[in-house]
Amino acid sequence: MKNLKIRIWVKPEKKFYFMNIEELLFETFSKWEMKELDIQMFTGLLDSHGKEIYEGDLIRIKIPINYDNPLITHEYFSVVFDDGMFCLKMSEGNFQLCEYLNQEAEVVGNIYENPELLKKNKNEN
Repeated sequence: MKNLKIRIWVKPEKKFYFMNIEELLFETFSKWEMKELDIQMFTGLLDSHGKEIYEGDLIRIKIPINYDNPLITHEYFSVVFDDGMFCLKMSEGNFQLCEYLNQEAEVVGNIYENPELLKKNKNEN
């Protein structure tokens, strides 16, 4: 059996628990209702600094403003599991995560602890 990593956000505690799927079978979360838990899978991918990327992570990507301009913008996107694959959630739709990992993608937070980062999509030098 493949050892799948997950993390669980326990909303009442505002805390993550990290484990593999086998540990989840033996761990008891019965004191919480399912609506109080958000189970997020490890994507199997690492960011540009070697940090594991999970569902619900916020990824910062350096994107050129245009090809004639050396200025770079930093865009922030959340990682979602959609249609059988891990994607970056963008205003235009969801796009495969692996397509953006060569653009200095960096995990900078997650949707629970850093939701304000999704509002930061502004141009930077």
